[in-house]
Amino acid sequence: MAGIERRAATVVLSLHRVSPERNDFYPPIHPHAFEALVSFLVRRFRVTTFGGLRQAEGDRRPAAVLSFDDGYHDFVEYALPVLERHGLRANQNVILSTVLDGTVPWTQRLMDGLAGAPPALLREIRLPGLDVAPPGPSPRERETYGIALVRHLTQRTKRTRAPLIERVERTLARADRRDTRMMDLRDVREAAAAGHEIGAHSYDHDPMDVETIEDFRADVVGCERAFGDRLALPLGIYAFPFGRHRREQVDELLRRGVGTILLVGDRYASRTGPVYPRLAVGSRDPYMLRLEALGIRARGTPPLPAH
Repeated sequence: MAGIERRAATVVLSLHRVSPERNDFYPPIHPHAFEALVSFLVRRFRVTTFGGLRQAEGDRRPAAVLSFDDGYHDFVEYALPVLERHGLRANQNVILSTVLDGTVPWTQRLMDGLAGAPPALLREIRLPGLDVAPPGPSPRERETYGIALVRHLTQRTKRTRAPLIERVERTLARADRRDTRMMDLRDVREAAAAGHEIGAHSYDHDPMDVETIEDFRADVVGCERAFGDRLALPLGIYAFPFGRHRREQVDELLRRGVGTILLVGDRYASRTGPVYPRLAVGSRDPYMLRLEALGIRARGTPPLPAH
């Protein structure tokens, strides 16, 4: 805390799922742990939004922003009630194709399939260059495998990644799976009406550093149209999927008037932006979750996935 206060830094936390459901390949934060995290933050920080950072520059308390990605419906079910109890607002960055079409993003489809697959089926997953062994029953092995699989796939462009995803999904079609529910258009509109900041997490959840600038522009144009035509909101926040980007893409967003650009990088942010690194948090343990919120991670823990 002393270092945060000395630097007048802002802590922007990157979160995803808050749910009592168990998925060892991509574990959500339990609602009780999220409640404990929020209680910890409000005692030590001015918990605000990106807009709030700019409105209270004279306040010397360290600021914190809760920034969610992907648009999971459990944000509505479990995170919003906690935020309401504390009188807080958050940032939610949605995948536009998911919101508009009712689909589940490819990353979560894979995690849902892995969670329902028996060990024999997991051993059938083979991709060129994927050098991680099928996981055993331990949660640590399974989480590490899920991170490795997604990281392997995101090294490719959308066009070359698609057939590999299809290949894995053909195998996982035999799993006993249940698809994770995502926010729909009504959920997003209601969150915006309640004062939560809505951003774009790309149109199709693609890592942008491997895409051309033309493909990136097409993605942003799709997001702008969806925000204007379907959400009646300006596109003011863009969160790069997986935190993956190139400087020219950041510059493109700035040229288009996007005033808040979100990355990941496990470091503190400045209050003024417009580019904000975020600290990834997601531990199942409430104590470790609080440490992650301060930028501290235990040795030997797998890196948190930045979806």
